[in-house]
Amino acid sequence: MSLPSKHEKRRCPNGVVPGDESMFSNVLSEHNFSLDESPDWYALQTRARFERRFNNPLLISNPERLVPVARERRRWTDRYETVELPMFPGYVFVRAVLKPADRLAILQSSGVFGFVTFNGSLACIPNRQIGYLRKIAEHSRPWSAYRYIADGPCVRVCGGELEGVEGILAADKAGKKLVISLGPMQRSVAISLEGVEFERI
Repeated sequence: MSLPSKHEKRRCPNGVVPGDESMFSNVLSEHNFSLDESPDWYALQTRARFERRFNNPLLISNPERLVPVARERRRWTDRYETVELPMFPGYVFVRAVLKPADRLAILQSSGVFGFVTFNGSLACIPNRQIGYLRKIAEHSRPWSAYRYIADGPCVRVCGGELEGVEGILAADKAGKKLVISLGPMQRSVAISLEGVEFERI
């Protein structure tokens, strides 16, 4: 299937070239795709508020399992509490070599809907983007969900705790933002560029 010409040249690639959302599927059989024998990052779609509870034995001991979160202090009637909010509700990132039997076992796990796919194949999440998400989470950098954008001028953070993080430059009433878009998931998150040095790339 050929993609529209407007997606052939892109200023800031985000993994899989986006197209019609109908091309995405969340459930795979064990026969309709192939996978190289090397560890890559994939996205699992889960039930709401199930991201941190996913405990399939195939992955529970695997350090390459990621649910990037932000910590937020909230006030209740009688107390303050720090809560953790996932950047991508309903998704778990995993890095592994997945054999057909492993895939089937994971798909049969309670609360798991399936792998994010594109054109019938597992959709890989670029390692560099996983690294960016980790940096934002580790340094408790404020972030916000953002409308999905697939293309635009690219920028890179220069210096500070987020040095090297790259994304698409966007702007709204709140000011300039760096947007990280995950093409296979059609999801984006943004961080403010206020007080942050950056350069166009």
